[in-house]
Amino acid sequence: MPSRSLDRTPDPVARMSAVEDLVRARNVAGARIAYKRNAQDEHVVAINFPSAAAVARRPPCSRSSGRSRRPLGRTIQGRMELVSLSEAGELLLPFPANAAPVRHARSTILLGSIAGLRKAGHLEAYSSALSSAHREVLLQAVAGTWIPIDAALAHYRACAAAGLTADAEVELGTSTFAQAGSIFGTIMRLGKGAGVTPWTILPQFQRFWDRGYDGGGLRVLRLGPKEARMDLIQCPLADIRYYRNACRGLVVTVLQLFCQRLYAQEIPSMRPQGSMALRAQWA
Repeated sequence: MPSRSLDRTPDPVARMSAVEDLVRARNVAGARIAYKRNAQDEHVVAINFPSAAAVARRPPCSRSSGRSRRPLGRTIQGRMELVSLSEAGELLLPFPANAAPVRHARSTILLGSIAGLRKAGHLEAYSSALSSAHREVLLQAVAGTWIPIDAALAHYRACAAAGLTADAEVELGTSTFAQAGSIFGTIMRLGKGAGVTPWTILPQFQRFWDRGYDGGGLRVLRLGPKEARMDLIQCPLADIRYYRNACRGLVVTVLQLFCQRLYAQEIPSMRPQGSMALRAQWA
């Protein structure tokens, strides 16, 4: 049955960490989390624990120190389990202190995105979906300037309205890397060096992020010898599926410069607003 609580903590990381701590304390891997604001503008978290019958049907798993070894965030028999921003791992890059919500995006990134749409033949669908209030700002922007977040949101909503598949959205994210070369010039130069691996680049992600966005914050965790998790917070663009897929394509393109093969997937979770999480594995 659901357990409900009010949370007045403004920090989404602390909010989700507290929820996961409660779930771990109950030792329930199949809990579902619902998060919203009520009419009083309070944060309401509902934790739905599985029934006894559901627990009985779950395959047995080994235990250590009285705690399930099954990691949160896996899908088992169709049940989506909790993934929060507090997954265990070695911290390579912490969130910046007092990260503010994204206020501006660099025009170079948006122009690269528009160029990718044009090259793929989707510019007409994009233009027809673009709000008239932001059309001039976006279509007449020059490289190297800051674009207000409202216009950036309008851009990615118009991209989403094109109705592309997830794979096509990821592919357009990869094309942004080629079009926005000035933002990623340092990465491209590092890619030509010997002995550089994804672990060399990942701790620098916040520095690259700050070149493209005014606000927001990144964190990187080492989950294994060749596995990492990247979290983004305070970015309203992340609430648009197209943007999350495009980011995934961009991350794959960047990290593939430093390994032979790389796979990146969005981590399915009850996402706090303005956030996303990716898991990357490579060989």
